[in-house]
Amino acid sequence: MTATLISSIMVSRRRWLLTASSDEGLPTYRWWLRGELIRSSASATLEVSAADDDVPFIQVRDDDVPPSQADHPGRIRLYWHSDSRASRFRVEQFIGAAWVVIQRLSDDGRREFNWHSGWMEDAETRRYRVVAEDAGGNDSTVVPDVAVTIVRPPDVPVWSPIRNGDETLTIGATNA
Repeated sequence: MTATLISSIMVSRRRWLLTASSDEGLPTYRWWLRGELIRSSASATLEVSAADDDVPFIQVRDDDVPPSQADHPGRIRLYWHSDSRASRFRVEQFIGAAWVVIQRLSDDGRREFNWHSGWMEDAETRRYRVVAEDAGGNDSTVVPDVAVTIVRPPDVPVWSPIRNGDETLTIGATNA
């Protein structure tokens, strides 16, 4: 029972068509995004979209067992709902001993908003919060801050054999 992702075709700037195969006779493909089951069907294809400069990490299986390791991307994404009193939102990061404005987003009538951080190093921790501002620039709602530590699966090692002068072999490994 092995499901394999065999192709990833970019359909547009933000959309990909993924195709899987399986050694099962009539498999049910289970598609996982960031550790969450997003689709279960007999179809071997999945069209997925992503925000700018984001690459979705998709895992596919043909059994009932969830992936052993959920995706841990190198950035975080904040989601929040609109506030009827807000005219814009401030994304802030706690740096040193103060909250620093990272970006302001205008409330354009959407019900939901999302924002993603820049690339974070493994084991790096950052604190973020989103603050809604009214038309006068006053804070109307402060969303509780969230602290996030990025922990990704280890890089696949690159093996390098080294032939010693005495005809022995030393094998070294470095991260890719």
